[in-house]
Amino acid sequence: MLVLFMACLMAMAQAKQTLELKDIVSGRFRPQGIRHVVPLADGEHYTQMNAAGTQIAKYAFKTGKPVEVLFDVTKARECNLKHFDSYQFSPDGSKLLIATETTPIYRHSYKAVHYLYPLKRNEAGAMSNNILERLSDGGPQQVPVFSPDGNLVAFVRDNNIFLVKLL
Repeated sequence: MLVLFMACLMAMAQAKQTLELKDIVSGRFRPQGIRHVVPLADGEHYTQMNAAGTQIAKYAFKTGKPVEVLFDVTKARECNLKHFDSYQFSPDGSKLLIATETTPIYRHSYKAVHYLYPLKRNEAGAMSNNILERLSDGGPQQVPVFSPDGNLVAFVRDNNIFLVKLL
């Protein structure tokens, strides 16, 4: 028993690597993470955009497997986008606000061209209106925010506040 214990200790000592500062600084031990995950209000699903920025897929928390594709730049009508940078849902989850052509300003602030995409469904459960509409003409927008009822979007452009009615 003692011999087995000593053999295990010697094997662990030989297998042990020295930890050097260059290993830590190089990012070798950096954890892998997931990006652009947005949980849905139902508590059972989340959404995530793909790495290419061309789709938003809905996944089940229980399985981690895709349930459906909510937005795809190749299938949206009147869409000339190749990819997008980020997205957000309206408070009721019936609309998507999609950001493209993002330009950083300072730290976390940015300008982007935003588009609205309705997530309405017909009686069969399929997306009924997949037309992508520009939020506003006249240049990129900053900090777009949905109103609590989801019928308005406020944003800033050139130090002016604008409201867009979505009715």
